[in-house]
Amino acid sequence: MQFNTLPRHLVSAGAVGALALSALVLAPAAQAAPASTAYECGIAGVAGPYAVSIVTDLPGLPTAGINAGMAVPADLLGVTNKVTVPKAAYQTIVGLGYTTIGMPAFALNVGEETVGATGLSVPATTFVASTDGTTYSADVNGKNAAFNAPATGTYAVTTPSAFALHATKADGSAIDIPCTLKAGTAPGTVETITTTANAATVKAKAKKVAAGKTAKVKVTVAADNVVPSGNIIAKIGSKKVAKGALDAKGKVVLKIKAKALKASKNKVKLSYAGDDYTAKSNSKVVVKVAS
Repeated sequence: MQFNTLPRHLVSAGAVGALALSALVLAPAAQAAPASTAYECGIAGVAGPYAVSIVTDLPGLPTAGINAGMAVPADLLGVTNKVTVPKAAYQTIVGLGYTTIGMPAFALNVGEETVGATGLSVPATTFVASTDGTTYSADVNGKNAAFNAPATGTYAVTTPSAFALHATKADGSAIDIPCTLKAGTAPGTVETITTTANAATVKAKAKKVAAGKTAKVKVTVAADNVVPSGNIIAKIGSKKVAKGALDAKGKVVLKIKAKALKASKNKVKLSYAGDDYTAKSNSKVVVKVAS
């Protein structure tokens, strides 16, 4: 599976990806029943529409313990689909010389993100007739491509509202048969997952300043899986003395005006409110002013 859109501050794979893999493998697997979705597939004026049923599951998908923005490597999760088509549809496809049937555009949805899968193709001979001979069914299974978990929240993993059956001949020629949800039905819910915010660490440094001069506090906010974004607020006591937005590296330089500082030591509290991927965090730094 692969998310089509990713925020600018997501960290690339590597060490973080290894952590993500460990977390997913150790997390409990989903226990929800597979989702059954009814589609109508056909080519206007040519064939169909045919009633197609797909039962989808994601065995091994954890429902919790997923950190927002976490990099999930390819081929970690199975994507299973039991595809059932009417006899007329199957015979039409095979009768026209198509030898492989797949659905490469079959994509799941997680919140507002679209998630695809790879390897969803089987030989046409894999389809087996039902006992009464009215339908043909096959397991069309694949694996996820690499993706990053979405922002902090709870998401329904649902089947698509539209895709296409892709039939291929031995010579490589192919045809796509559009499929849409059966009228009056809704996408199936495969599972519901929850992503959690990454813990943030706020570190700060400040050089001693002369009396009457502006103090500069260098702040860095770090977290696993993502580079934090958002604002840092500095307070002395209950008074806000500075505010700044983190840059693309999770850093900011706060400037505290001289009138807010007293001689000797100033204890400055730094507050980070968090973002869609990162939890809030606090820290302290001492600003020394020469007497």
